[in-house]
Amino acid sequence: MTTPQSIVTDLEHSRMLQEAGFPQEAARFYWDIDSQEDPGKLRSATAFERDSAGIPTGTGMIPARTAEEILGRLPERVDQMIGGQKAVDYLRICPCEEGWHVYYKNDHRGSKRLRTRYSFKSDTLANAAAQMYVYLAKNGLLPTP
Repeated sequence: MTTPQSIVTDLEHSRMLQEAGFPQEAARFYWDIDSQEDPGKLRSATAFERDSAGIPTGTGMIPARTAEEILGRLPERVDQMIGGQKAVDYLRICPCEEGWHVYYKNDHRGSKRLRTRYSFKSDTLANAAAQMYVYLAKNGLLPTP
């Protein structure tokens, strides 16, 4: 059975996304870290009062992002120069023993070997995608708007 916790980032990965500059527009779920009765509980956005943009008002709420939201912001490919040659890395996603594997595999011009360059595995697709987003953001590999 699919639960909200299985499709969104956990609290740690949600904080990592926030620190990496992931856009903070309205989310479907939030981690309520200031709750008196149950701190750190995952809550639906409908549980909070919202402003005109649909973003919950108040403090102590961290957006819990779905895999779909994060993957929608990952580039399909990353182009860069390595050793004077153009390398094109393509986004790949597949299930693995740990849960999910999100990685970029390169198509190095002139080479018959494909190499996996950026690779993250996690128990949920959302957490693995979050790790990739944070890595790309910290290394200046996300496209600029």
